[in-house]
Amino acid sequence: AYELINCVGGDAAEVYKRFDELETWAESEMLAIYERLQRWKHDFIVFYGLPIELLGDYYDDSADKYAISLINYKNSTDEEIAEAVEFFSDYKVAKSAYFSKNEEKKISMLSAVYVEFADYYANMGVNFFEKCFGKKTFYQYSMFYLAKFYHKSYKDRNRTVVISPVRRFVFDDEVCLYDAYQNINLKNPELGTLAQETDRILRKKEKGMMPLNKRMKNKQYLKMVEEAIEKREKLDKKRKVEIDFSKLKGIREDAAVTREKLIVDEAEN
Repeated sequence: AYELINCVGGDAAEVYKRFDELETWAESEMLAIYERLQRWKHDFIVFYGLPIELLGDYYDDSADKYAISLINYKNSTDEEIAEAVEFFSDYKVAKSAYFSKNEEKKISMLSAVYVEFADYYANMGVNFFEKCFGKKTFYQYSMFYLAKFYHKSYKDRNRTVVISPVRRFVFDDEVCLYDAYQNINLKNPELGTLAQETDRILRKKEKGMMPLNKRMKNKQYLKMVEEAIEKREKLDKKRKVEIDFSKLKGIREDAAVTREKLIVDEAEN
């Protein structure tokens, strides 16, 4: 294992392929090594500059994808924003009785409320995503944790490896730094509060729904949630084309009469 980690016996791409053989052996012969191999394979890809696409098996990029949707909310769709809010929220949106019955409302309103708050903070020069998750921070990262790894065997240490727009590794001499949002992999209470308040207010508009307790204490923020919902409801109403199917028969008959009249008029001319 340590020979592979130190890239002994070939170039990095060739050595990486041998990890599969080691993994098969370690699973039955040495569990202590097997349990660390996923982390080591991830680090091998990053450290030796192999294609980032290889990380797909060892790295879930869901949090990154959703974070980007919220950071770039002005260029994101309602679906992308709502999915991101649901993903990060500590309120279980998927188990909401109201949202389960009203998928379109869920998407439209969660997005509207997030945008309302993001715009509000942007006008004050504050990044709302960073308010929720904190700013990106550098952490010292231990490459090949618990392995015998010799940094001096690698000459081109000073470089940056970008994993996604929200994560990167920076190699500086003998130190590896990990640059990422500290709480991006945790459920977020602020987004959870927005989601729950959105659910609570929408339930009040529909009969027969069990009410939710108020979670948000700040009166100004409560008003912002209510106003965001009200504005979006008006906008959605304008967008929606309502068809009264009971009148379709009459519309078809009127159209047929008009068509016949046009044909007769044309023939007479």
